[in-house]
Amino acid sequence: MNNEPVAWIDKVTGKPKMDGFIQTDYDIPLYFYPAKTYEDAIEECAQRAEAYAYMSENFNVLADELRAILRKAQEK
Repeated sequence: MNNEPVAWIDKVTGKPKMDGFIQTDYDIPLYFYPAKTYEDAIEECAQRAEAYAYMSENFNVLADELRAILRKAQEK
C-alpha cells in the first residue's frame, strides 16, 4: 500500500498545493491511502473468512453469504 500523500493543503491559507511546491512543516497531508468502497470491504471480509475456514466450516458459509450480499448490491 502506498503510504505517500497524494495532495497537500497549506495550513495557513487552506488552499491545495500545486505541483512543484516546497513542502513545509505546516502543510497538511491528504489521502494517505486509496479509498475503499463497500464492495472492497465486503470482499476483504470474505477473504479473511476463507482464511479462517480451517477452524470451522462456518467461515466458508460466511464468505459465501458475504459474496452473495456483494452480488446483490452490485445489481442495484
